[in-house]
Amino acid sequence: MGKPEPPKVIADIDGSDEFVDTTFRQLIVDRQALTSEGFDTCTFESCSFQEAELVGCTFRDATFIGCNLAAAKLTNSRFAGVKFTRSKVTGLDWTVAQWSSVGLPILFEDECLLDCSVFLGLKLKNAVFRDCSAREVDFTEADLSGSSVSGTDLSAARFNRTNLTNARLEGAFGYSIDPTNNELKGAHVSLPEAASLIRALGIEIVDAPRGPQTS
Repeated sequence: MGKPEPPKVIADIDGSDEFVDTTFRQLIVDRQALTSEGFDTCTFESCSFQEAELVGCTFRDATFIGCNLAAAKLTNSRFAGVKFTRSKVTGLDWTVAQWSSVGLPILFEDECLLDCSVFLGLKLKNAVFRDCSAREVDFTEADLSGSSVSGTDLSAARFNRTNLTNARLEGAFGYSIDPTNNELKGAHVSLPEAASLIRALGIEIVDAPRGPQTS
């Protein structure tokens, strides 16, 4: 049997508007524009889209590994079943992308950087933000029901009228979530971070001796 062909290395995607089951390595699209490009079951490895304009593009079942999308513009681009690993996706306004309430969940994991990104009002059921940095991310009015943010730094992240029903926050840290202004029914939390939820209700946590007391 012959040796399998190595993954195709693509440095210029002009001239085609549809890619299927293609691997891109070290593709550089910084500060460039991609319009109406389709990527189905594609893998991006060590690619850079920093400050790029992705207009009307479709990413379905795509995987980004070690990529840089910092400050990219996602106008009318669609993401379904997309996975980001060890990637920089800081400063992105995800509200300008196209989202479907029945679309496949998006996944960020393994030290992705999402700082200062905006997910305001988006339906992100069953999404995954695992072991990432999501500092100053805006989740206001987002539907994160069934999602996982376990192990993620949520320092200064904004939760306001956010649906966290059945969400998993084990190991997440730095967050400040008001249980009177967010839906937390069935959410999984862990100490010591969960104590912030109790303090938000005006309840003081104190250490008390255990067992019967004797005078």
